[in-house]
Amino acid sequence: MAASQSLEAYMKLLSGMMAKYAEAREVRTPLSWVLPEILALLRCGAGSVFLLNSQTGRLECIHAVGPVEFTGMIIASDTGIAGHCFTSDMAVITQDASADSRHARHFDQDSGFQTEAMMTAPLSSGGRRFGVLQVLNRISSCPEGRDDAGSHRFTEAELALLSLAGQLTAQALTMMEMNEKALSDQILQRDLAQAQEVQALLLSPGRMPDIISARSQPAQLIGGDFFDIVADAEHICFCFGDVSGKGISAGLIMASAVSLFRVAAEARMPAHRIIMQLNDYLMGLSADRFVVFTLVEYHILSGRCRIFPCGHSEIAIISSASEGDVAWYDALMPPLGVLAFSAPDISCYDLRLSPQQMLVCLSDGVTEARADQVNWGRAELTELLAALSEAKSPEFLVEKLFSLFTSERLSSHDDITVLCLKPEG
Repeated sequence: MAASQSLEAYMKLLSGMMAKYAEAREVRTPLSWVLPEILALLRCGAGSVFLLNSQTGRLECIHAVGPVEFTGMIIASDTGIAGHCFTSDMAVITQDASADSRHARHFDQDSGFQTEAMMTAPLSSGGRRFGVLQVLNRISSCPEGRDDAGSHRFTEAELALLSLAGQLTAQALTMMEMNEKALSDQILQRDLAQAQEVQALLLSPGRMPDIISARSQPAQLIGGDFFDIVADAEHICFCFGDVSGKGISAGLIMASAVSLFRVAAEARMPAHRIIMQLNDYLMGLSADRFVVFTLVEYHILSGRCRIFPCGHSEIAIISSASEGDVAWYDALMPPLGVLAFSAPDISCYDLRLSPQQMLVCLSDGVTEARADQVNWGRAELTELLAALSEAKSPEFLVEKLFSLFTSERLSSHDDITVLCLKPEG
């Protein structure tokens, strides 16, 4: 399969997983679709999902596909390659199970199944370990009579895909647990800190380049605002958005959007294809949800900046060289999940940022803030941003804006999210 076809297939799988998880209240039902799809994509003959039983401390197989029925199998959490993956929280490729001392051979002897090779990925998110996901025994795609040993070997790229599938499953399990607590009305009084911690973990892109800074604060237990940043030595690609509505379902859609964006951006998928993939995913959801979304591509050396605003108009460029001039960039496309569209429908602002300029993205929690019981408008916000045009770093601007809310000079009923990019100079 060509690289572009593989990437399209991976994105389709991830989109399908997110849609199934978003609609489910427990994990077993969507796994009956998810696991066979993973096996088909990775050309494997068997697979299983083990979850930790919190009461016994052992791993239990809750779903399996293959020639031997493993559902219901219980193993110690430190036994075999599955146990090693679970305890170390690291994905593992095993090209030859017979040569790996960690392989629990007695399971093959007891079941009659012969394990040849496998990949194992942890189901973990935010430091929480739920279990493991395994795929076993490559199915050859070679024509009959041809022996191509390389076609049977698992690759690091395939392990990365399986790891991402494990992360998405763990995020879904986290949301399902929180949903169960919410239904019992316990989370409303006792688990506010935990819910906010989960939201923060989902919005943790890791160490950001010095020229960019971002921060988000949900208005309720779980907000709909999100951002993510993918960067290398020459390029920065980031997204900034807001899922309609609040609560558990908005949080899960937010996590799905961030995950889809990250795998596409890390693969250097063109911006228009990322936007179409996200729009197709949202259009396929049965839930009546849309996402206000902006994608930005920035080339560090040249300063070229392409801005793709989909329903998002809270984007500004501040120029200190022009005495604090503030230019606003309105939406060029509708929010994602509202209308189907193709590549020709996607447009962007194509410009260059100088070291005297800052790109700022704001959520409506900022643009619709109130001061002394009076609603702010663009004029008040323009004046504030102009006053911050001499900010020496993007972090300073972000923290300055947030300080207005923490000091209660401004108030908002909505999530508050700010992202700032300032070229070096």
